[in-house]
Amino acid sequence: MPRKVYLANYLSCDELKQRYKKTVEPVESRRWHLLWKVSRLLDSEK
Repeated sequence: MPRKVYLANYLSCDELKQRYKKTVEPVESRRWHLLWKVSRLLDSEK
């Protein structure tokens, strides 16, 4: 069974995207990228 995702509203989609683009380390960059993608999906559901 898929897990539900909960994303706290601390950063906006744009702020998450900026952090994703600015991060140099590949692993950290992928984490920000995932958070940004999830936040876009959650925003589109509203």
